[in-house]
Amino acid sequence: MAQQSIPAVSQGVVKLPDGRAFNLESTEGAEWLDSATSFRFESSRGSKPFTARRQETRGIGYWYGSRKIEGRVHKKYIGKVEGLTIARLEKVAEELTNVEPKKVEDGEPKAVADNAPNGRLDALEVRLRAMEELLGKVSA
Repeated sequence: MAQQSIPAVSQGVVKLPDGRAFNLESTEGAEWLDSATSFRFESSRGSKPFTARRQETRGIGYWYGSRKIEGRVHKKYIGKVEGLTIARLEKVAEELTNVEPKKVEDGEPKAVADNAPNGRLDALEVRLRAMEELLGKVSA
């Protein structure tokens, strides 16, 4: 199954999959943002691209930027639709480019999914054992 393409914003211009293009910070751009649910932002300042997604909470649309780094999704708040500007998108792109992936230290418990067989109870038991080990190291 082919992956569906989403609109892209590059150098302040929205490029739709059907070939139409317009400035994000224009009347047409504002109207498009009212109904858009996601787009790819490509920075003109050399930051890595990210996906912007709209999430509705109590009827209000909030935008978040996300990027996958070393298998983990990192997310940053962009703002409400009124605050979605090229300058704000560039700042979020820079923040998501400079995210430091979390390193797991030796002795630090790994994520439950790393050790757990299938099943929620098994996962909880693995987590409990990891906590007990930590407590044993702290009290020693």
